[in-house]
Amino acid sequence: MANDLAKVPSPSICVQLCGDMHVSNFGFFSTAEHQLVFGINDFDETLPGNFDWDLKRLTASAIWKCSFNVEPLWLRKFYF
Repeated sequence: MANDLAKVPSPSICVQLCGDMHVSNFGFFSTAEHQLVFGINDFDETLPGNFDWDLKRLTASAIWKCSFNVEPLWLRKFYF
């Protein structure tokens, strides 16, 4: 999954990435101490990489998700 971002300029701060960062991978879960927390709930594709790769994927996912919640302007003229 990192092949597309590996060729783009990026700061060389290497961290352990989620690897599958998108808005659907966030949610509530319980800790061992029975505390409810909100965070990333999918780590099955984790890998080392530059920190901004996950941020870019999350941003793209949020923009894509929001595009389904916004009505196109050209469509509004048919309602009024």
